[in-house]
Order: sequence, then structure tokens, then C-alpha cells
Amino acid sequence: MEVKAGVRSAFIKTRSGIFASGRNKNFELGLREEADIQNFQKLEIEGEIADFKVGDSHLIVLKESHQVFVSGKNNFCQLGLS
Repeated sequence: MEVKAGVRSAFIKTRSGIFASGRNKNFELGLREEADIQNFQKLEIEGEIADFKVGDSHLIVLKESHQVFVSGKNNFCQLGLS
């Protein structure tokens, strides 16, 4: 198990996947609903997860297949998206 935290968010990685809780105003939890989440919810990411990083308002997940999943605030292109 691995636990990481952002400014207003918390993440737990288990063998089952990544679970998130906290502020989701900018979709920084990686969840589809733009609402604060009080109970941990599982992220809908298929495949094995190699690693994940949490920023102030964003999430980056590296899958074993070398695919990258990003979510959150992107006002300075910090997610690598234009």
C-alpha cells in the first residue's frame, strides 16, 4: 500500500488500484464528477499501475504499459496538454 497527499486531497494505492478523496474542483482526483469527495473512491484506470505522483491540483499516473494518465488543473500546461 502507498499513500500520497496533495494540498486538499489524499490517495491510496493498493493492489486493487488507486483510491482518492478530497477536493475535486479541477478534477485533480482523477474522478469524473466535479465535486468534493469525502469517502475514498476508486479511480477508473484500467491496467497495472507502476507509479503515481500528486501535485497541488493534479494527478499523474504511470501505467506498467508506459501509458500516462493525467488529471487536474492545467492552466500552465503542467499536465503536458495544450
